[in-house]
This record gives sequence, C-alpha cells and structure tokens, in this order.
Amino acid sequence: MGEIGHMIYFIVNPLAGGGKGAEAKTLLNEVLSAYDGKYEIYETEYPKHAIELAKKRFDLNMTDKEL
Repeated sequence: MGEIGHMIYFIVNPLAGGGKGAEAKTLLNEVLSAYDGKYEIYETEYPKHAIELAKKRFDLNMTDKEL
C-alpha cells in the first residue's frame, strides 16, 4: 500500500511588494515541481480575497471545482 501525499496550499498576492508576489508564485512552482506531493497555488484578485479563499478551501463541504 502506497503512502498518501499531503496537499499543500498557498495563497499568493501577485501585486504584493511591487510584483514580488508574482515572483514568489514562479519560485514556488519551480521549487515544488520537484516535491513528491500535491500542491495548489491560488492568487488573490482583490482586498480580503485571501480570507475568502482560505475559508472556501477549508470548508469541508466544498470541492476544488467550487473554489
């Protein structure tokens, strides 16, 4: 029986730090592409969007498609 990998979630503000948030997303993708697990990166689109994303993602009744 194989191991089940853990899913890791990131929420990134692409406009933060004068665009450094977008650079962080690129770096995360590069580093995590070698990770033997699953990950997802979400980008914020407006103020307080990160809060909404986190609440939706961790609502056990929501699926990935509903996010």
